[in-house]
Amino acid sequence: MDLNTYLNSDVEIVNTKEFYLPIIIFSILIVIIYNSAFENNTYSCNNVVANVYLYVLFSLVLFHIFTLLFVKNKTIRYLRTLQIKLGPYVFLILFMLVIIGLFYLFFSLHTNIIGSHIMLIVLVALCSYILSYLFILLKMQGLYNQVIFTTVALIFGLMCIFYYKQDLLIPYLQNDKIYITMIIICIIVIILSIIYYYLYGYSKILRIISASIIVVLFAYILLADTQKILEITPNECKKALTECNKSIYSSNCDLDKYPSYPQKGYEIFNDIIEIARNIAHIFLAANNDDI
Repeated sequence: MDLNTYLNSDVEIVNTKEFYLPIIIFSILIVIIYNSAFENNTYSCNNVVANVYLYVLFSLVLFHIFTLLFVKNKTIRYLRTLQIKLGPYVFLILFMLVIIGLFYLFFSLHTNIIGSHIMLIVLVALCSYILSYLFILLKMQGLYNQVIFTTVALIFGLMCIFYYKQDLLIPYLQNDKIYITMIIICIIVIILSIIYYYLYGYSKILRIISASIIVVLFAYILLADTQKILEITPNECKKALTECNKSIYSSNCDLDKYPSYPQKGYEIFNDIIEIARNIAHIFLAANNDDI
């Protein structure tokens, strides 16, 4: 109801002044990234962890700018119109095919600097467009600040635990079986939730339970992805940079060690967005009296 009210009215929840600070920060980040993450017209292996998190911050700020733009222009209405015209099942299938295609293209461009950055912007914009409705709902229900503060507090807490208990956590974070299991469980939970929604409609209890599970799963995935970045040594990075630039299909090319900052930054960005998205669903569901 809140979404329809906003889309069908002259109400504005975003003003032009809100763009100023994000755009300034975004511009500063571009300069810092250019000077830190690049060397001799290619990626630099200096300060890999810092460079990855610069890209994470770059993606988050860009996400915020796109969200403000989409919300101000109420562009989410076009997605709803398309969904109605195609029908829920056709729309869902086409949507999944587009997402899979874009991700496949993005992660096949590790060594293509220009292509990687273009695809990073496209994926961040698409993510922002799809989730812009959450911004509207949170603003309309007065929950936006609570969700942001909760997300920041949770991620800060996770990073503190990771920093002080790294030796205890490393065996679990480096375990590929656990990592893959977490991803599979997450995918299953999301698919089952979507199927339930299309068959039976919205359920407050199911939304809170599924969102809580996904938050826990992505908390682990965020720490595991961070650990992977920390494991990249300068020598491994330089070797991967040399070998992968020759051919990504070479047996000597280790893409996990290659400093493809857009791809590595996006993975952590996506973890954070998924945590924030599901925290938002928990708050919205808890604020909804319907079961």
